[in-house]
Amino acid sequence: PIEKETIAGALAKDHRKVQNLWNGSEEDLDQALGQADLILTNPPFATVKGMASEQKMFLKKYYPDANCDTCVAFLDRIYELLAPKGACGLVSQNAWMHLKSFSGIRKRFISQYKIEKIVNLGSGAFWDLSGEKSNVSLLVLGKSGEKEHCIEVANLEDRSLREKIEILSQEKETYLQIEQSEIDGVNGFDFSGKGALKRIEKSEKLYRDMAVPMQGTSTGNAKKLVGFFWEHFKDPKWKLVSKGGGYCRWEGLNCSVVKWGTDGEYIKKEPGSALRNAKYFPDTQLVFSDTGTAGLNVRILLKNQIFIASGPGIRVKQGNEYAHMAFLNSRIASWYIRMLSPKLTIAAGYISQLPIKDSIVTSVILEKNAKLCVELKRKFLSIRPHNVEYDAGCLNVNSKDVNECAWRLFHADLENELLKLEIEDQIDRYLLNEFHISAEEELQIEAQMGKCAYCIQGEQEIEVSKLDDYLEKLLDCACTLKRTRTSKRSLGSDGILEFAAKDLNVNPEFLVKEIRKKPLAYKNVLGKYRNLLLHNEILERMGYHVRDGFFKERISAKEAADYLKGKYDLDFEPLEWLEQEFNAVHTGIFKGAPCLTCEKGEIKTYAYHVESENIPLCAETL
Repeated sequence: PIEKETIAGALAKDHRKVQNLWNGSEEDLDQALGQADLILTNPPFATVKGMASEQKMFLKKYYPDANCDTCVAFLDRIYELLAPKGACGLVSQNAWMHLKSFSGIRKRFISQYKIEKIVNLGSGAFWDLSGEKSNVSLLVLGKSGEKEHCIEVANLEDRSLREKIEILSQEKETYLQIEQSEIDGVNGFDFSGKGALKRIEKSEKLYRDMAVPMQGTSTGNAKKLVGFFWEHFKDPKWKLVSKGGGYCRWEGLNCSVVKWGTDGEYIKKEPGSALRNAKYFPDTQLVFSDTGTAGLNVRILLKNQIFIASGPGIRVKQGNEYAHMAFLNSRIASWYIRMLSPKLTIAAGYISQLPIKDSIVTSVILEKNAKLCVELKRKFLSIRPHNVEYDAGCLNVNSKDVNECAWRLFHADLENELLKLEIEDQIDRYLLNEFHISAEEELQIEAQMGKCAYCIQGEQEIEVSKLDDYLEKLLDCACTLKRTRTSKRSLGSDGILEFAAKDLNVNPEFLVKEIRKKPLAYKNVLGKYRNLLLHNEILERMGYHVRDGFFKERISAKEAADYLKGKYDLDFEPLEWLEQEFNAVHTGIFKGAPCLTCEKGEIKTYAYHVESENIPLCAETL
C-alpha cells in the first residue's frame, strides 16, 4: 500500500491506492485485487483476544458479522474480490463453523458460496508449529453455481500429520457427501455424514427437558479451601465434595473435602468465589468432570456429598438417575457433545443440548446395567484406601502366600473390569437401537470416538515379560491407571484392561485369558499389588478408617513386621520393606499427601495443621 497505515491491508474498503509491482502503476485496491478467477490464501487467525484496539475498531466497523475474527473477515472479503465464476482455496480456522456467535455469517456464507470441499484437519496441521491447538480446515469455495449440491467432506482431525499429508496427496480418503442445505444445524456444521444430529434434534427432546446440568461453586482459593479427607479427619467444617478433575465413569474421585462450614461461609469470605446451586445439593444425583478432551464422564453423587466447579452436578427431573448415567457415559453421548463442540468441551450448556428420549431415561434395562457398573466400580475402589469407598474387609483373601493374594486382587480387578466393559457395550447397543443409528452412522461414531473396548476383536501372541513391563508402567502405587487416552481419537479409559485393549488393539477377554495362563509370571504387576496389600495391612493394624482416621497413633516397625510375618509367608524381610519402600508406596497411594511415615523404627501418623496450609507435621512434634 502507498498509505502508511497498514492495519487494514487487503481487508480495506476505502478505495486506497496500491502500487502494481509488475509495471509500477498505481491502482485502486479493489481494482488490483478484484475480479480474481482464483484466490489461494492462508489468512491470519487473529481473534479479539489480545487484538489491538485499532484493529478491533476496524473489524467492528467494516466486518460487523465477523465477531472480530480476522480469518472470518477474510472469508467475507474474498467473496467481494472473486470474479463471477471465481473460486478460492484457503486454510481456515474452524470456530465459525460451530459457535453460535457466528450463526449469522455462517448462514450468509452458505447462501453466497458454493462449498465444494471441506477437509477438517483439526490441530497439529502445520510442520513448523508442533503442539499447536488451532483447529483448522481446508476449504474450496466457489462464488457461483448451484447451491443445492453435495459438499465433499473429509474428517482427518484424529490422524497424525504424516497421515494427513499422505491421505491428501494420494487422495486416499473417501469423502462424505453432505447436502449444502443440510450441513448447518442449530449447533453449527454437522459432519456426521447423514445429518443424524439434525434428524434427532427435530424429532426428540433435549436433555434439558429431563435434567438440569448445573455449574458448581467456585471456592476462590482451592489451595486453601479444598483438601483430601485424610487431612481433615473428624473436622465437621470440611465436607466431602465432588472435585472432578479427571476421567472417571460411574463412581470415583471421592477423596476430596471442601471447607464448607454450615452454609459455605468460608467460601463466601474468599475474593473471587461464587456460591452456585448450593440449594440444589440435596436434590442432585449425578456429577461430571469438566475436563473434556477424554469425553463426557458422569458419576453418582454420594450421600451428603456436595459439588464444586471442577465436578459440576446434574439434577434429574424425569426418569431414573441410573438410566441417565447410562446414557451420559455412552459413546453416543460423547459423540453428540463433539458434534456440538469439536474440541469436546464438557460444559453444562452442551450437555443440556443433547438429544434424548423418554424411553431412555425411564429404561429399566439401562437402570439395571448402570447399577451393575456402579457396583463393579465400587468393588475396585474398595481396596484403595485413598477413596471413601475403602473397605478393609475386602483384604480377606484367604491365603498365606502373599504372591497368591496379590494375584487374586489383580485377577478380581481384571474380571470386574471385563464384566463392566461387557455391560457398557450392552448399554451402547441399546442406545444405538433407540436412536435408530444406521450401520454407516455407527462407523462414523467409531471413526471419531474409537470402538467400544469390548468389541475389539484383535488377538496376538503374548510375550509375558513384555506384557508384564507394559502393564506395570500403566499402574500407579494404588494399582490404578495412570493414563486415560491411547490416542486423539480415543475416549478416556476407565481401567487398565480398557486402556490395554485399545492401545494394543487386542480383545480384552482374550487378554484376560492369556494372563490367566501364567498368573504368577507377571512379577512386576504382582509386585505393585503386593505392596498395596501389605500397605493396607499396616493401615488395618493401626485401625485406619476413612471417617475417623487412625485408632493408634504409632506402632513400632518391628511390631508391624511381625504382624505381616504372622499373616503371610514372605520371601523377603518385611522390616527392610517397611524401612526402604513403605514411605514411597504410602505417599504414592495417598496422592503425595501422606498420613503415615516410617522413620527411626516407628510407623506414626501425621497430624494436619488444618488452619495453616494443610502442611503435615509429625504428631511427635506438635
